[in-house]
Amino acid sequence: MKIQKGGRKIEFRYPRDIGQNYIKQFAEANAYPLEKKPTINGMLIKYVLTTSDEQEMVLNLYLNGKGNCSSLLVERGDCSVVEELLGFITRDIPIKKPRIGIDEAGKGDYFGPLVIAAVGVTGREEIKLKAMGVTDSKTINDKKILEISSEIIKLCPHDIITITPQKYNELYKKFNNLNRLLAWGHSRALENVLKKGDFPLAISDKFSSKGLVQKALFEKGKKIELVERHYAEDDVAVAAASILARAEFLRGLNKLSKISGVKLPKGASNKVIEVGVVLVDKFGAQKLSEYAKLHFKTTERILSK
Repeated sequence: MKIQKGGRKIEFRYPRDIGQNYIKQFAEANAYPLEKKPTINGMLIKYVLTTSDEQEMVLNLYLNGKGNCSSLLVERGDCSVVEELLGFITRDIPIKKPRIGIDEAGKGDYFGPLVIAAVGVTGREEIKLKAMGVTDSKTINDKKILEISSEIIKLCPHDIITITPQKYNELYKKFNNLNRLLAWGHSRALENVLKKGDFPLAISDKFSSKGLVQKALFEKGKKIELVERHYAEDDVAVAAASILARAEFLRGLNKLSKISGVKLPKGASNKVIEVGVVLVDKFGAQKLSEYAKLHFKTTERILSK
């Protein structure tokens, strides 16, 4: 497929010398003549690459403020060169077995929903996710989270369960335990991704020592291997799930802010208490359940003001 100017752009986050060497080595390995054209501002390097069938391609390598590689744009030519380049770079990276990563967001935030996401990853998706710079959502700013999440949604089979504060409070009364509620959400998201593909393994961050997720799985889910471990976000499948969950949490929090007319902060800080008092003064204590997770001790502090 040929693409015109302004075509496909991908994450290409490497130290400056490493990123440039990858492009040079890729051209040399394929015997592609390569011409490098740095621009005046130093934030863009153009590469003119001629393939074996005499097609000329122009790749734009963008640099960030620290001079490191940030993204790569196919300005002109066949976009399949990007797939070839990524395959070349990751040729020595061991690809793990197909698996589902599961993670949540909003668990420690007083305002906003609880979101649980599951993402299915095969070798093909793993290479692309790594090239996109997918890593634990806690290391990425909110703007980038929203950008990368849309790419993950296009690329991978996934499921996102969003539990609004009102629904969360109802479920918490039913389960009377946050870990049981999380296990229910994790198992449902996992089961929903299993309907979209065959995955022999699922990985989740460990939030309980009692195997609650395994117990909450239905028949199909019980047939796969479930690994629950601390720091599971170092696996790209779990990292992708953490990004989807965080992005949906941010959207949910923003939606509630618009509905209430009050900017709802993340976390459970003193600022959260101040905003909680504003909500109670504006709507009454009974409306707090529509915006907040009431079992937090924060609720007592707000209502005591």
